[in-house]
Amino acid sequence: MSSRCGIRMQLFAMCVERSIGNLHANIFTIPVYLSVVHVIKINDCIRAWANLILTLILLICVFIKINIKNRLIYKLKKMFSTIFKGLQTLFVNTLLSLFWTYSYYSVVVEDRLKAIGINFKILKPRLKAEPALDQWTCTATIVNGDKLIEHYIYSIEDVPLDNDADALYLQKLTSGQRIARVRSSLSPPSIEPNNTRFLNIMYFHHDMSDPIKLTLDPAYIQTGNEIFSKTFVLRLLNYQYSRDKYEFDDQYLLHIMDDKIKSFTIKSNQYLVFVEGGYTIRGTDSSPLTPPFPS
Repeated sequence: MSSRCGIRMQLFAMCVERSIGNLHANIFTIPVYLSVVHVIKINDCIRAWANLILTLILLICVFIKINIKNRLIYKLKKMFSTIFKGLQTLFVNTLLSLFWTYSYYSVVVEDRLKAIGINFKILKPRLKAEPALDQWTCTATIVNGDKLIEHYIYSIEDVPLDNDADALYLQKLTSGQRIARVRSSLSPPSIEPNNTRFLNIMYFHHDMSDPIKLTLDPAYIQTGNEIFSKTFVLRLLNYQYSRDKYEFDDQYLLHIMDDKIKSFTIKSNQYLVFVEGGYTIRGTDSSPLTPPFPS
């Protein structure tokens, strides 16, 4: 009986000792476990920041790539646009030069044939029309007294003025404004609108039973413009009436009335110049014939 009790006491002591040993082991293991968890959390944080930085780097690279691609596309578009514009200008100017050559030599041939008694019209009488371009420069003159010859250029150029007394230089700007010059440069430092308006412009000739009315494009009413010269008047007639509706030589008269009910006349050796605050009439020698009329 006593031996059995001893064995039980030994077993109980062994269980207590093992429990105490496990307790010590768990107490020493907790700090290690906590350290491992802390390290794992730090690694996750570093990994998250690293992923964020890599994402930002990738986004920057994509943005730079798109920006470079867009710039390259823009430069290519600009280059091809410049090339196309140059080819278009060359093509249009070639056609305009061919038309000018045809018109000029048609007039020469008609006059040569007329001199030997052959009345043959190469150019059929018709209303002229300006080229449907956003901008152009035009040089116009009169050949053989009543033939209007024009040379258009598809660009804005400061054409050198020559000594032709009948020369007229016109420009249409992309803004829609018009420049008209008889003697001075085509390119003024600035274009200022003028407040002058004309109520009536009548063309008189002694060989015509009735006068005809001319219309002036308001785009020409700019300070510095020179209008109603002999070539300018013939150009208005060509663009507004067929050739059988009017007679033209140096004996015509323009009767004009402005919006101030001021009436005046312009002869073939005169033209009108828009000046600041109004307009004035000048002779073909550029000398002023009248004081400026207020607009």
